[in-house]
Amino acid sequence: MSRHATEPGDEPVSGSRTFCVVVADASRARVLVLEPETGDAPASELVEVAEITNPLVRARSAAGRSHEIRHAIRHEIERHFAAEIAAEAAAVWACYPPCELILAAGPVMLAALRPAIRARTGGASRGIDPSGIHELARDLVKLSGPRLRDELAGAGLVPARGGAAHRSGLAGWQ
Repeated sequence: MSRHATEPGDEPVSGSRTFCVVVADASRARVLVLEPETGDAPASELVEVAEITNPLVRARSAAGRSHEIRHAIRHEIERHFAAEIAAEAAAVWACYPPCELILAAGPVMLAALRPAIRARTGGASRGIDPSGIHELARDLVKLSGPRLRDELAGAGLVPARGGAAHRSGLAGWQ
């Protein structure tokens, strides 16, 4: 499956799309929705629809194990947590077609999320796909909804309040 990044100067982010936003780190993830603005309605805000915690994250620092075993445990914990996050995100984007999916996480978490998201997309046999997948390699999980929206709008991923933003600095899926 091919996803691509929108280059600076392309069409502005549309205010008529729904955005499913996933922010995650190794121990916590949040799934939020930004619905389109309609007519004279005030600007919508990001609404948190799920929060997922990773209780297994403590196991990765288990003492007395070799480096290889700790690495394997950490990788398996990340893979499992990413699959759980992808399942939550898929439940959201299936409710809001068409829906743009935005993943905001540090590089290590993004690397774990990519295959988990791919496993949830890929055609009619897997249900409804997001209409676009975009990444921001930043850990934003601790930000409040309004601050998160401002950061995403600043990166051109969602419409700014009261106007459209242009996409820039996106990492796309090839």
